[in-house]
Amino acid sequence: MSSPVNSTKPRLEAIDIIRGVALLGVLIANMRFFNTSSLAIALHIDPWTSTADRVVKKAVELLVAGKFISIFSFLFGFGVVMMRDNALAQGLPFKGSLTRRLLALMAFGLLHGLLIWYGDILFHYALLGLLLIPLAGRKPKTLLVCSMILVALVPCLLLLTNSPGPFPVTPELETIITNHSYLYGEAPYSLLAMQRVNDWVGSFFNQLTFYPHLLGMFLLGSYFAKRRLLHDIPGNRAVLRRLCVWIGGAFAILSALTFLPVQKWADLAMIASWPLGAVFSLTALALLLQTKRGQIWLRPFGSVGRMAFTNYILQSVIGTLIFYSYGLGLHGQVGHATGLLLSLGIFAVQMLLSRLWLQRFRMGPLERIWRALTYGKHHRSPLTAEPRGTSA
Repeated sequence: MSSPVNSTKPRLEAIDIIRGVALLGVLIANMRFFNTSSLAIALHIDPWTSTADRVVKKAVELLVAGKFISIFSFLFGFGVVMMRDNALAQGLPFKGSLTRRLLALMAFGLLHGLLIWYGDILFHYALLGLLLIPLAGRKPKTLLVCSMILVALVPCLLLLTNSPGPFPVTPELETIITNHSYLYGEAPYSLLAMQRVNDWVGSFFNQLTFYPHLLGMFLLGSYFAKRRLLHDIPGNRAVLRRLCVWIGGAFAILSALTFLPVQKWADLAMIASWPLGAVFSLTALALLLQTKRGQIWLRPFGSVGRMAFTNYILQSVIGTLIFYSYGLGLHGQVGHATGLLLSLGIFAVQMLLSRLWLQRFRMGPLERIWRALTYGKHHRSPLTAEPRGTSA
């Protein structure tokens, strides 16, 4: 058996594995948005009422939704600090290369959102990432305090809002939702493309509400990177275990509160649980990687995590081919339980493809393009996989 995952190497294997697990969670959460009108989701309209569908929907809400995209955001901030540290260690400029990297990501995000799937997150990461340029050099304590304030903002705003209760679903709204399913599942591509642009605009303004949360998770990841808590997991095991236990307990309490009959309080508990669920999950994964059984189960996720950019876009391509009219046209026809099975099947294929690709190439195809756009030249990838632990 190989030795426990010790993230003291230039490339942190544990981070790749956690990122790969996060991608699975993101796919499971996004499957509903590939398949369902965003308006229907916002109005809590759900035609899937079988026991299996209800159980899967609640499990995804409790354990996946909001948590794994928060892990992804955490890792984005973590990666920015790593990039800064590596650049300073080599005497290379940091601000210019990170700015180019973020502008390239912004362009990728626009193409993804307007041409593939409206629920893109990359554009927002790039936009908020520009704020990390001056913040990445701050002291760990400053990053932690700012992070805690930012992640608390959205729940606090919800607490102060006088919610009128569930929005009434009128026949006109039901007609709009039915039309959305037609446009995505049956209509000609030109009409589908117009609706996708409209939904991207709506999604953009909706995401603005959660910018404090995203930036807060960026800063929390930056704090962990500054403290090097995941660089040497065995050396920080006691700290990580305490975080896992205490935050896991708080996460469990908030998860229980999501069953409250008053929708406002249930929603408040759900949103407040996102950062706690993210930190609990990533610390639990880090600790699990120090066991032999954990390595067996989790190491296959590392290849997906090393190609996270490519695999994230690929998930959207596959998802839209399944549900949109230019593919199988199954929009609005797949319930939560079947969607979960689809997610697991798609991810299994991604694990296999990622492993085969990395046996021949050093990085994923989109990662290679992104790197070339960042540094202004084409980086050749060797025909053999890079040795474990080298930097991508």
